[in-house]
Amino acid sequence: MFMIRDVDFVMPGEQQTTLHLLGSVSFCLIGYAICWLFCAPGGYKKSDYKQDSTTKLPCRIHLADTYFSAFFYPLVSILAFDATFHLGSLGTPEGRWHTVTFSSYWFCILYIGGNFAHLPITLLKNQKNSFKLQMLAHHALSITCFYRISYSGIGHFYAAFDGCCEVCTFLLNNIFLFKELGLAKASFNDHKGMVTGANIIAFNGVLLWLSYVFFRLLLFPIWLCMFFKDWVMYPEVSYTPLTNLERVLFPGTTIVLLILSSIWMVPITKGLIKALQSSGGDMERALDEAPISSKKQD
Repeated sequence: MFMIRDVDFVMPGEQQTTLHLLGSVSFCLIGYAICWLFCAPGGYKKSDYKQDSTTKLPCRIHLADTYFSAFFYPLVSILAFDATFHLGSLGTPEGRWHTVTFSSYWFCILYIGGNFAHLPITLLKNQKNSFKLQMLAHHALSITCFYRISYSGIGHFYAAFDGCCEVCTFLLNNIFLFKELGLAKASFNDHKGMVTGANIIAFNGVLLWLSYVFFRLLLFPIWLCMFFKDWVMYPEVSYTPLTNLERVLFPGTTIVLLILSSIWMVPITKGLIKALQSSGGDMERALDEAPISSKKQD
C-alpha cells in the first residue's frame, strides 16, 4: 500500500484548515479554468454530445469536466485508499474515530474543494433537471459531512472508506475521455492484433462494473455495519462526540449513495453487455441514454 503519511502528522489548527480549504477550492477552480482553456471551441463536433443542442457552452463545460476529472479522481482515490488502509489497520475504535493521517486530512480537504467547485459546473451543464438536483444534493451533503470532519478530526476512517467509491467515478470518466480521444476507432500494431480501442473501452467497462459491485454495492453496506457496530459497542468514542445532525447525516448520506448506486448499476450493466457484444463505443452510447449521462455520480 502507498502509505502516504507522516508518522508525526499533527492535524492543523482551525485557521490553517480554513486556509487549506480555500486553497483547495481555488486549486479546483483553477484546474477547471485550465481545462476550459484547453477545450478550444471548434475542437469538437456538435453531434458528439447530446447536451449541445443550442450552444457550444455546455459541450465545452462537459469536456473541461472530463479532463479535470481525469487527474482529480485518481488523486482523491489514492488518498482515500491510503487513509482507509492505515486507519483500518490500527484495529481500534480510537483509530477509526479519533486518528488523523496526512492522507485522510488532505482527502477531506480536496474532496470539499472538488464538490464546491463542481457546483457551477452542474448548474451550467445541459442535463435533466432531476439529475441536476441529485448532483446538487450530493455536493451539498458531501460538503456538509466533510466540513466538520476536516476541523474536528472525528471519523476520518469512515470518511476515507466512503471516499474509496470514487475509483468508480475515475473509471466512468474514462469512458467519456476515451470517446473524446477517439479511442473507439483506434487500433495498435501489436503482434496478435488483439489490442484495439474498442477492446480497451470494453476492458475499462468490465473494471467499472466490478468497481461498482465491490466499491459501492458491497462497500456501503459494510460501511454501515461497521459504523453502527461502533455506535453500539463503543458509544463513548463514536456516538457521543457527534451532534444530532451528524448522527442522521453521516449514515443517511451513505444510505442514499447505496440507493443511487443500485439504480445507476442498471445502465452500467446494459452498457457493458453492449460493449462486450459489439464495439466499445456502445458503452458510452448506453450511458448517454441513462440518468448518469452527465458522467459524474460521485
